[in-house]
Amino acid sequence: MDITAIVIAGGRSSRMGRNKALLPVGELPVIENLVRQLADITKRVLVVSNEESPYLHLGAEIIPDIYRQAGPLAGIHAGLSASTSSWNLITACDMPFVNTAVLQRLISEAEALSAKEHQMGTRELIEAVIPLTAEGSVLPLLAMYRRSVLPSLDAALREEQLRLIPWTQTLHAAYIPAQELCREAGVTEEMLSFNMNRPGDYEKACEIYEEYKIRRT
Repeated sequence: MDITAIVIAGGRSSRMGRNKALLPVGELPVIENLVRQLADITKRVLVVSNEESPYLHLGAEIIPDIYRQAGPLAGIHAGLSASTSSWNLITACDMPFVNTAVLQRLISEAEALSAKEHQMGTRELIEAVIPLTAEGSVLPLLAMYRRSVLPSLDAALREEQLRLIPWTQTLHAAYIPAQELCREAGVTEEMLSFNMNRPGDYEKACEIYEEYKIRRT
């Protein structure tokens, strides 16, 4: 399928105290690692940010928010608004352990669902493919979304309903067990869902990376 990748990088990183997307975990900054992997498996990569200069070196298109200061919901909205693809792969800029195997598995799941819908002539199409952890948490910033969700996104933003998970609960979504993604990607659920908001999170991410590297050698 024609897939557009959208990296949400519009946060102010106020809790981190510096731009968390540009922090290196391993050899590369997190966002650079993500963009490189996404460029290998998707047709187009968009980075949603209201600042261009930190990301010009990535070679991706940089898209500003349409709704300013409205959080990740606005980032998804901006990315989908700029996309021309039916299916879109959303990732957050601060998830250091997302890898190509995870991303490809999400794409494959959306492709399989689309093929099944076409074969069966289904009228109510799946609007999103979202990982679900063993503890029952969802990962809405590591997911596939159809561009057709834009009207519901726009409505939520206009009404200032900015919480991400309540919005995803209004969608006709398919949930993929995070354990399946982890098995194929060779990571743990903790790694898959890990994101960096505070300096302590970054320190822990670096520790996890070093431990993971040792196990893999």
